[in-house]
Amino acid sequence: MDSALRLGICQIEIDWSKNHLSSDHSVLFLPSDYSLVPYHYSDGWGDWVVEEKEGFSRELGSVKQRLDLLGYSPQMLRQMYNEHLEGMPHYYSKAAMS
Repeated sequence: MDSALRLGICQIEIDWSKNHLSSDHSVLFLPSDYSLVPYHYSDGWGDWVVEEKEGFSRELGSVKQRLDLLGYSPQMLRQMYNEHLEGMPHYYSKAAMS
């Protein structure tokens, strides 16, 4: 069975890995942050599927200092966000970043 790790803000992936260990993002979360979270993936036919799976989720404001310590500065996140927007088709709705 495949295993996937994903660190994201909304649907924007900051870091991910599949079938191997990657960065340990557990330092961003508390045990109480473990719950059902939306899991987005393609069905292979061009449609997106959203399921709920167990994972960690926390408000961005409560982890932004820890993200910065891991190398994800606000400037880097804004650049990643802008690159994400550039790659999105025009007919997708754009997520706001504040």
